[in-house]
Amino acid sequence: MIAAQYLGRLDFNLMAGVLLYGFAAATLGGFDSIKGAVIGGVIVGMVEALIPASISFIGPQLSLAMALVVIMVVLYFKPEGLFGTKRVERV
Repeated sequence: MIAAQYLGRLDFNLMAGVLLYGFAAATLGGFDSIKGAVIGGVIVGMVEALIPASISFIGPQLSLAMALVVIMVVLYFKPEGLFGTKRVERV
């Protein structure tokens, strides 16, 4: 009966923010590199903290958007991520 009291506070989107940041870090660093995912997480955190502090018209509401823009720029030039390995298939 006590466990039923806490059931109302659970939500399906409880970890959605953490999942989004983790996916962004793994995408930026490369999906097949643990070192790349860690460095990607540091880069996402630094971009999210430093860009709104240094550019006045970007507030804290757009900090995640700026991190996603950085990820899109990196993936445009290097589609496998920063530390991912390029996959070559011969036919």
